[in-house]
Amino acid sequence: MLKAYKFKSSVVGGEIVARGMKRTTVAGIAVIGLFELPKIVKEIMKGDNFFEHVGNGAKQVINSAGNVALTTAGIAIGGALGAKYLGATGSIVGMGIGAVAGSKLSNQLQTATG
Repeated sequence: MLKAYKFKSSVVGGEIVARGMKRTTVAGIAVIGLFELPKIVKEIMKGDNFFEHVGNGAKQVINSAGNVALTTAGIAIGGALGAKYLGATGSIVGMGIGAVAGSKLSNQLQTATG
């Protein structure tokens, strides 16, 4: 049996953020993080010396962490919004829209930071 949680918040959007955080699992974050590993390894291999390898790797780790965080947040918040207003179907649609929005935001952030 699933437990139902009711969230109340005095902060605007607090209820949706709480719902989204409750939906997020460590396993889900780990899986999304695993998809970032090839990018990190590829960036570490670039460069002519140790310091370039480390610098490239560190930059990609930061970019990948942002990608995981923003995509996960988009999925969680989109799903929570969809579920609150449209039920189970809204949850799935909201998760999809949230994933796309989080990914686009991550790409814009990576472009802006160079």
